[in-house]
Amino acid sequence: MFAPDVMAEIRADAVARWPEEACGVLAGGRYRPCRNIADDPRRGFRIAQAEISAARQAGPIEAIAHSHPDGWACPSALDMARQKQWDVPFIITVAHESGAEPPLVFGRQVPKAPLTGRGFVHGVRDCKALIDDWFRAHRGVELLDLPRDWEWWRTGGDLYREHFAAAGFRDIAEGELRPGDCVLFAIRSAVPNHAAVFLDGERIVHHPAGRAPVDPAMLSRIDPYTRWRGHAVRWARYHA
Repeated sequence: MFAPDVMAEIRADAVARWPEEACGVLAGGRYRPCRNIADDPRRGFRIAQAEISAARQAGPIEAIAHSHPDGWACPSALDMARQKQWDVPFIITVAHESGAEPPLVFGRQVPKAPLTGRGFVHGVRDCKALIDDWFRAHRGVELLDLPRDWEWWRTGGDLYREHFAAAGFRDIAEGELRPGDCVLFAIRSAVPNHAAVFLDGERIVHHPAGRAPVDPAMLSRIDPYTRWRGHAVRWARYHA
């Protein structure tokens, strides 16, 4: 999506500023490193408005980049909320003292992978993202964003039950299921923490969570509903 030399500059900047988070903006086809003015640059980033304004002299902001020192190549809830606010792609680079991993680019502007066969990346290619992408592809609907941290259900979160009504869903009985409805599952959790789209032929398309925030081997797939039915706790239909 962005030129290889630009991505190389982002990776180099991330390594140069390790163990602090690097940050910068893309404008005018160039990467412009910015000073991280966060209170704790090892745990977050903030860019001064003056640097944003200066970058805009070259053209519209094309992307925001920052690094996750010794972390994971996936967004936090704050990253997701900021990306929505900026409405440009976000680029995350995992930096180590010895080098940097290939950057992750995410946001609604980024081309989406096929619904099945894509590796797990929390917040980008997970069960909620698959539902978003299915409804965008098959219904032309943009569902409500739900910024979320990894394993949010272990820290008191209840995202699906709290937000599905606002996202345009209403409860239905299991016996009413038809293609395009959603099924919520509670998997080793007191609250629903997994979701799928119900398909014809008693099948579901979903993306089970990996054992880590990034798990390329955990692929999205189509499964028989009966294989997961024992974990189902709620059924919902989009009506907005």
